[in-house]
Amino acid sequence: GPAARLVAAAPYLALGTSVVAAALALAAAALASLAWRRPRALALPARLGEAVRRLALARFARALALLLGAEVPRLAALELAAWEADDRALTEAALRARSGLSQGGDLGEALAAADLPRALTRAVQAAERGGDLPATLRQLADIDEAEALAWLSRRSWRIAQVLIALTLGTAVAAGLTLAAPLLR
Repeated sequence: GPAARLVAAAPYLALGTSVVAAALALAAAALASLAWRRPRALALPARLGEAVRRLALARFARALALLLGAEVPRLAALELAAWEADDRALTEAALRARSGLSQGGDLGEALAAADLPRALTRAVQAAERGGDLPATLRQLADIDEAEALAWLSRRSWRIAQVLIALTLGTAVAAGLTLAAPLLR
């Protein structure tokens, strides 16, 4: 009956499991070899880092807009927004800008001197000359966030497609491994 067929197929199942394990070990060795020859081969794409920085910049700009809109003093607002960004490089640059601002400069000039992104510094400088600074910062945050999330969405769909293909391939291999002894 079915139990006897399962017992008869047990050696083949063990063999199938061994083949899958060996294939995984070979794939891991190939990836390790590739990573050794080309150190950046397995590194995250550069655009992922850019997307993460844009999200941090959006958090920074949104927090700064909220604080300035609530009439928090600029020095305190800049420091609090820097910590809200949750990005070490951006936090350090914003704290350098805070230092420049404490010496009597404009916010836009202090941000530019601290090497913050040009789009941010230009927008702040223009808003300081005659615009609504909190609204400008919110718009900048919305733009950066939308672009970063759009890129991440496209990239995650590609990763999902690869994972689906791998899952289907594994399911087909497992099905063939199980069915081969039963079809004899």
